[in-house]
Amino acid sequence: MLGFYRLAAERLAGKMAMSPLDLHSNMDLVAAARGPQRLCTDLLDRPDAIDRAMASARGIFPELWGAITLAGRMDDRGYCSGFYSMEGAAVLQCDFSCLIGPEMFRRWVLPALEEEAEIVGHAYYHWDGPDAVKHLDSLLSIKGLHTLSYVPGAGRGGHIEYLELFKRVQGSGKAMHFSGSPDEVKAAHRELRPEKTMYSTWCASQAEAEALLGWFVRNT
Repeated sequence: MLGFYRLAAERLAGKMAMSPLDLHSNMDLVAAARGPQRLCTDLLDRPDAIDRAMASARGIFPELWGAITLAGRMDDRGYCSGFYSMEGAAVLQCDFSCLIGPEMFRRWVLPALEEEAEIVGHAYYHWDGPDAVKHLDSLLSIKGLHTLSYVPGAGRGGHIEYLELFKRVQGSGKAMHFSGSPDEVKAAHRELRPEKTMYSTWCASQAEAEALLGWFVRNT
């Protein structure tokens, strides 16, 4: 994979921004190695072993990040993870967090995410599933985490149904990624802070997209 990054950096010659890998770090890394079911048991039966495993996972992250960004020449050409930055950018996550409570999250996951966010510079958090909402206060405490992307889950509606949650996040000073139809992003724009919202939508034609952009200019 590092060879691929080096070759891509050479061939693209700065004409296209490259994205870091899906980092699959912190407790997600431990879950991948141990298996989620066995890890759930270990959290209760062998907390000292989890301390050691998480220390190892946290030690790997800066080496992984440094190797990827060097191979992709991202310090020279910028970082792209759905957004662009010359000062580092990556998507962080802990999907396993839906299976643990706030106390375990604060003990094992929060310190790792704090370190990762500081290392990458601009951290976007993939906040996956309703069972992860319980960690909101911990996530809002992470200084380097600047944007959250909430995934409601299948059959639980779209982002337009979670505006109160989005407002709470924005009230802490962090941004939210809102995804929806053109009508939904217009409705959300009337309620959310524009300087703290990143929108994703879709249009049927270039003319429709330009009209939507014009609406945002007039209403921001």
